[in-house]
Amino acid sequence: MTTQADFPTSIPDIAGDFRDERASNTGFMPGPPLREGSVPSNQSDRGNTFPNRASSAANTLKENRKIVTIILRYLNNRKDLLTVLRVCRTWSEWAAELLWYKVDFYMHSHHWQLLRTLESPNPTFPYSKFIRRANLFSLEPFFVDSMLPTLSQCEFLERLTLNGCTCLASVVLEDILNSWPNLVSIDLTNVRNVTNVAIISLTKTSSNLLGINLNGCKRLGDPAFISLAENCSGLRRVKLGRSDLVTDIGVFAVVKGCPLLVELDVHGCSNITDIAIRAVWTHSRNMRELRLAGCDTLTDLAFPSKVEVNEPDDTPQLEDQKNHGADFSGQGERSGLSVAATEDHAVSTDPPQSVSEGKELANTDPQLSVSSLPGLTSVELCPFVIHQGLTNLRYLDLSSCTLITDIAIEGVIACAPGLRTLVLKGCTLLTDRSVEAICKLGRSLHYLTLAHVEQITDESIKDLTRSCNMLRYVDFEC
Repeated sequence: MTTQADFPTSIPDIAGDFRDERASNTGFMPGPPLREGSVPSNQSDRGNTFPNRASSAANTLKENRKIVTIILRYLNNRKDLLTVLRVCRTWSEWAAELLWYKVDFYMHSHHWQLLRTLESPNPTFPYSKFIRRANLFSLEPFFVDSMLPTLSQCEFLERLTLNGCTCLASVVLEDILNSWPNLVSIDLTNVRNVTNVAIISLTKTSSNLLGINLNGCKRLGDPAFISLAENCSGLRRVKLGRSDLVTDIGVFAVVKGCPLLVELDVHGCSNITDIAIRAVWTHSRNMRELRLAGCDTLTDLAFPSKVEVNEPDDTPQLEDQKNHGADFSGQGERSGLSVAATEDHAVSTDPPQSVSEGKELANTDPQLSVSSLPGLTSVELCPFVIHQGLTNLRYLDLSSCTLITDIAIEGVIACAPGLRTLVLKGCTLLTDRSVEAICKLGRSLHYLTLAHVEQITDESIKDLTRSCNMLRYVDFEC
């Protein structure tokens, strides 16, 4: 029989979110069951006068469990929880649930101990129901296909980290990733064999996903991200970086299908164009972190030129602002992109029913150009205005976006006045005009990177230091 002293686990993160009953209740009553006939038979005729004692005892036990569990979460030493295991069977079960809530592996041998325990035919407790979080990052050189099916028994798993587990085969991932209906966060960074089929299977089962990290998954294309948008509309954080198969179709679907997004990472996606980023500015009102580093096809037209408030329409539309005063000459030619437009009407980059129609197109050709979407023509992009800025945006990374100029930075500052971190490394076309715009951020700006931006001068830096006096980090490396 498995002993609790062999648990290869750590104490759960007390700051973690035990958001609801699922996080602290495994669905069964702890301790030995109440025996039938515990109430004397000579008192049965008084059942209408006195409450059922067995029911009362069960309710008391349940309330005690909640109280004791909350207290036990504050034990910082794992050895203290191991001591609690020896109090009685009821307390042992409560402490075991906390010990197994989050499993971390510091040695390869710990993982084999866990597998043996989960595969035991007669375990002391249903350990697989206790596990809510599993971090396998430290096992990346050793984690193989045969280990993953055992974790599929953990039906209440909420957070899974497979960062760097490159030995997993695509067939195994496609079969196993649909095993966790309660999953809210998954990290598949650099798991190179993840395919569109695996992610589609995952999203159909785990519709409560709040965060997904797919950075470095180079086999993923638009069908996976369209499935995310259709099945996981509550997503808050999406990372799709370093994939050449991601295009505007997939980004469109995610941005429009997940209105609660607070973080979007598409760094290194060379096929992302101005059209997709314009959709971010118009639809993602809650955005806090936006990473566009290495998207070297972006131009000034990816960013709004200004914000117009007091617009009666709650759904902002992109407008033709040819005469708004800013100089965008040549930007349309540089972008090489197009949108649907009609004379004397608003210009919109949103194709009709883009999620459903994009899905059909993406399934036909994952690398399909966004210009082939229904509703898009050969009309060039125009500068656009938004009617509500991204006031929650705190982090923006535009590193190596070599085509953006001062016009883009002025528009960004106007639309995101609460920026705290701004990374402009390698944006070689920026001048003192951009620094002057950055000065408007004032005390809200904490981190600024202008490395390899050689056209800025000492005078603009002096103005910056006077205006942004809460700066904690700056980088002006040349």
